[in-house]
Amino acid sequence: MKKSNVDVIETVGKYQVIKYYADTLYTNNDKENGVPYYGDIYTSRDEVLQNHPNAEVLEGFGVLDTETGYSPDDVDDWYDTVEDVLDFIKEQ
Repeated sequence: MKKSNVDVIETVGKYQVIKYYADTLYTNNDKENGVPYYGDIYTSRDEVLQNHPNAEVLEGFGVLDTETGYSPDDVDDWYDTVEDVLDFIKEQ
């Protein structure tokens, strides 16, 4: 997944920790009792709201390989914390 115009949180070697945003979806379409999870991933809050104007916006993190401009193949799509991303980078 190629990303441009991203918010870079931290750079470690050839990897960057980047900020992600997503529209919140719920299991069973039940906002009160459903479990929230991310839907489509975007690199800006405004982009989420353009595509999902009534969405609750989740914030998370991802990994960008600066040599390729893409996320590595074996990386998770979404991390909840910067520490989770740094753990992935340390394993590389």
